[in-house]
Amino acid sequence: MERKNTNTMTFTYGGKHSRRNSAENPMQSSQLMKIFEGLLKNIYWSEKALTEIIPKVVMKASSPELISSLTSHTSETKIQVSEVEYVFRSMDEIAVPKKSEDMKGLIRKVEEIMDKLESGLPCDLEIILALQKVQYYKISSYGALCSFAKTLDEYDAVMILKRTLSRERITDKRLCEIAQAINLKIANKELTV
Repeated sequence: MERKNTNTMTFTYGGKHSRRNSAENPMQSSQLMKIFEGLLKNIYWSEKALTEIIPKVVMKASSPELISSLTSHTSETKIQVSEVEYVFRSMDEIAVPKKSEDMKGLIRKVEEIMDKLESGLPCDLEIILALQKVQYYKISSYGALCSFAKTLDEYDAVMILKRTLSRERITDKRLCEIAQAINLKIANKELTV
């Protein structure tokens, strides 16, 4: 991807403009920008793929708490797709997804669980475990993107990516809480049998 203006870039952050001269260290900036853009393309593909798989998981889940959380996260994921598109636009780039082999593998695992297990609490736990791996991928990706964007003085991107990272952490925490509640339900059922 190429920038429209390769010598000086202008950004807005909180209504304030900042300028960065890309000639300050063009080699490092160029290499870091390539890494940043590659990861941004991967997370864009990942978010779009998740908007398709999460509704299928909702249909397989049995726990009302898990269903509610995943339904909410489906909406958040759609927002995150739009936010990644905004990050591309803020950099004068076209949003182009690039398949993430890592996320593809994580999604495949979720699909295998849904195919292999009958609906019920044990299936819900397996789904949560697989989805937490998805969350860890997203948390590490958004964390890296925030760091790269800050280094590159992409202030609009930093603001959006930090907000997304925060939502991902909240989702992971919620999945942990749901898993703990399901564990207790399973343990109580086994104790009463």
